[in-house]
Amino acid sequence: MSRIIGSIFEGLIQYTFLGVIVALFFMLVLLILLSERNRVMAFIPIVPLRDKFDELCDLSDNLDQPHLAKNPFGSAMWLTRLIWLGVIAAAGLMILWITVMAIRG
Repeated sequence: MSRIIGSIFEGLIQYTFLGVIVALFFMLVLLILLSERNRVMAFIPIVPLRDKFDELCDLSDNLDQPHLAKNPFGSAMWLTRLIWLGVIAAAGLMILWITVMAIRG
C-alpha cells in the first residue's frame, strides 16, 4: 500500500516539476522579448499584433515603477523576481523528488 502512495506522490512531484519548468521557459522567453522590445517591434509586421505587444510593454513598464529607484536602466525587473521564485521552486521539488525516491527504495 505504501508503494502505491509513494508512486502517486512521486508522479505528482514529477508533473508539478514539469509544470514549473514549462512556466520558467515561457517566463524566460517573455523576459527576452521585453528586454529587446525595440528589435521585436521592428520585426512584427502585423499592426494588431504590434499594438498588443506595445500594450504588454506598457504593462511591464507600469509593473517596473517600484523597481526604478534601484535600477533605472533595468527592463522587466518584476519578471526577474518571478523567475527566481520559479528556480527556487524547481530546486525544492527536485530535493523532494530525491527524498521520495530514496524513501521508496
